[in-house]
Amino acid sequence: MLRDPDGRICSKEEVGGLLMGSFEPKAKPWAVDPIPSSFQFQLLGEDWDPFEPLMKSAIHRTPCLKTAPVKMLLNGPESFTPDGNFILRAAPECARYFVAAGFNSAGIANAGGAGRLIAEWIVGGEAPGDLWDVDIRRFGAFTANRKALAERTGETLGLHYAMRWPRQELCRRPRL
Repeated sequence: MLRDPDGRICSKEEVGGLLMGSFEPKAKPWAVDPIPSSFQFQLLGEDWDPFEPLMKSAIHRTPCLKTAPVKMLLNGPESFTPDGNFILRAAPECARYFVAAGFNSAGIANAGGAGRLIAEWIVGGEAPGDLWDVDIRRFGAFTANRKALAERTGETLGLHYAMRWPRQELCRRPRL
């Protein structure tokens, strides 16, 4: 697995080829309201324009891509928490019930550590450290507002491959 935060790309070997992934610096929300009840794990149409600068980053990092055939551009919706961090904690309203959710694309990188933290919490009876950045209680009622979520999406996903600093706050205030 190769991850290049500056180029906003990652890649890994996949069935004798190279799978390359990325996130746009300014993502666009999927504004389908309501999402059709029949929609399940489907893809969206190819959208090469926003992907072009990311492909240039990939070619810079992995020059063999310049002449490699592209099999497909996979474009699909993905769900994130409002701030892009996963959720990890004992559920405030349910005794002995733990939540580990919202990992999306970061699951491969975070699952091992999150699993260890939850295990230590269960065995030890308390959080093994300061986990506020991933605490379920960080979300207020405003995070259920669709307009606010749409406003926040571009910034949140744009930070997905960026360096995330401890206690970093999102810049834009959502308009409610």
